Amino acid sequence: MGAGERARHGLQLHRHLPEPGARLPRGAALRARDRRAGRGRAHDDERRRLRAGRRPRRPARPGGVRGRDGGDHAPQVPAGLVILDLHLHSELSDDSRAPVEAYLKLLQRKRDERPLDGIVLTEHRQFDPTRDYRALEDRYGFLILTAAEVETDYGHVLVYGVNEDILRRLDFRNVHLPAQEVITEVGRLGGVALPCHPGRPTVGLCAHYETKPPLEGVIAVEALNGGSKKGEDARVEELIRRYGYKAYGGSDSHLVSFVGICATEFEAQIRTIDDLVRELKGGRYRPVDFRPRRPA
Repeated sequence: MGAGERARHGLQLHRHLPEPGARLPRGAALRARDRRAGRGRAHDDERRRLRAGRRPRRPARPGGVRGRDGGDHAPQVPAGLVILDLHLHSELSDDSRAPVEAYLKLLQRKRDERPLDGIVLTEHRQFDPTRDYRALEDRYGFLILTAAEVETDYGHVLVYGVNEDILRRLDFRNVHLPAQEVITEVGRLGGVALPCHPGRPTVGLCAHYETKPPLEGVIAVEALNGGSKKGEDARVEELIRRYGYKAYGGSDSHLVSFVGICATEFEAQIRTIDDLVRELKGGRYRPVDFRPRRPA
């Protein structure tokens, strides 16, 4: 991609300053590299050992959404599953002030309540391929992947598997992208585009389906969103029943304290963005809610 095209897409391809503490010893850097390459077996074995005593999975609610326990805390997670928060924003987004490292510190403290394996940063209207979070991955033991949230004529859409072909084809800064084009072209070029917070007024899919024909090629929608207001998730359940979409979850966190309150549970191991795209297309996942149960 030439300099002119990078400028048109708003890409900042200069190398950013490293995250605090990014100058790791060679051994630590190799461990981060090995985990991405699928060789971090000790880490996986330890996670399976810690999860071995957890309770078996409860049946899902209609639409494949795992609900909360009857107690104050989130459902326990069986061994062998991978849980990712697929939707959150760092201080790179114009409406967030949350540092990535602060997210990871909170998840470390709250492992019993929010047993996540990683996060996917979905910054608004941008994607910077030079961002490198491997130092933070190694320091805190969480997978960190990057994606983008774009704005379309059918509401907001999360784009996973962003590559140079996608960036050449779509201008992420455009707040009126054609949703059908985004879904079709992202899929054709190796990624996957999924509508987010569809129950939200104006920027959600449900509102647009009231006056427009349904989109083709939608694989899944965000059934659990940590920022949803009363009634929004119920609208999404009806959308899923009507069109047969798969369901996923994300916190949509813009504040550190909200990270991981909603997430997605995968049946397969995920170590790279390619793994994530493959599994999102394959359908072996479900949203999970880690918010404390509210009194009736």
